[in-house]
Amino acid sequence: MLALSSVKSLAKWSLGMFTFSFLLSAPFSWGDWSSLVWPTSIAFFTGLVGAPVLEPEHFENPWILQAVFGGVAGALLVPFFDVGLVWIALFAPLGSVAGVSAKHWVREVHLP
Repeated sequence: MLALSSVKSLAKWSLGMFTFSFLLSAPFSWGDWSSLVWPTSIAFFTGLVGAPVLEPEHFENPWILQAVFGGVAGALLVPFFDVGLVWIALFAPLGSVAGVSAKHWVREVHLP
């Protein structure tokens, strides 16, 4: 079970990334709200996967959460590629691998 501090950290980073992405993308997508789904979804899941790396003191086993959230992101974002749903079997494990490897790539992104 997740501790309250873990949930707060996940919410802070995922919703923060979502909001930041929405504010940057909305002026360019005004009126075409379906085009906002892609950047905001990626930002939301990046926040979920990145939170355990950015605030490791709140998480006991961060790699489990990162693998689960990465897999969910991979599975949910398949329809954006206009490929068959069979591709979920490929994209979910790829998302899990990206999630588990987050400790290596999140540190390379410099946030303000």
